[in-house]
Amino acid sequence: MSDKMKEQSLTLSFDEKRLELTNTDKNVSLQSDMKFEGQKKYDPTVWVARMLEIRKESGMSYEDARNHMVTIYPTETIPGLTWFKDHCK
Repeated sequence: MSDKMKEQSLTLSFDEKRLELTNTDKNVSLQSDMKFEGQKKYDPTVWVARMLEIRKESGMSYEDARNHMVTIYPTETIPGLTWFKDHCK
């Protein structure tokens, strides 16, 4: 698959009664979501500090700590589990 194709996604609609996905023929560029004018999507300083603090205080695993972040930061876009594991080494 070409790099250009990897930057595109499909927008699907879901029919709950039939449990069926349908292509809406809308393409969304993922590139615009990944970076903001050369900046990284997530600020490692903020998110690593939050993760380490939660894990230190509670002894939670990365997965449980990330799930906890979802509840305490409901309006923020939180990095994924792999992102945390890569950045909190």
